[in-house]
Amino acid sequence: FTSKQIRSSYEILCNSERKYFVTHSKISFKTPHKETSWFPHQDSGYKVIGKEKSFAIFVCLEDMNISNGALQVFPGSHKLGLLPHVRKIENKFTNDGQYYIKNLPKNFFPKIISASKGDIIIFHNDCIHQSGNCETQSKRLAFIWEIGCYQFGVIDGYGNLPYLIYGRL
Repeated sequence: FTSKQIRSSYEILCNSERKYFVTHSKISFKTPHKETSWFPHQDSGYKVIGKEKSFAIFVCLEDMNISNGALQVFPGSHKLGLLPHVRKIENKFTNDGQYYIKNLPKNFFPKIISASKGDIIIFHNDCIHQSGNCETQSKRLAFIWEIGCYQFGVIDGYGNLPYLIYGRL
């Protein structure tokens, strides 16, 4: 969270008069040769609060390309604001599923992001994005965290006190 490259992105993307925190973080991976695609969605489509001015930082932990389930973004889609999402139930016993945009806007098309291990990709929480399956032995590992504006009383995505990355209490 605090490397020189990442800190400089906070300086560019964050308003110096606001505070920002990590809403959640995760290791993203693909299971080789299995159905592991993510349908088109916006990260803001999952949020209840803190939808404004947030973004994701995606760090490739190995090379990423179309054959191992590359991230695909829809350029310019963040300007559309939050779009309606529906939930696709994948497992009726655990109620697991993805929220996705069923009716994609016209004239927006995905751009495949091919990247190298160590590359950093940053996108707005309203940017429509998706990813495909992994057809190789790669797990397409990535470390992803989302940054949002801090508001008094807000907790992170796990119910914990926020980890501030920009600004001070």
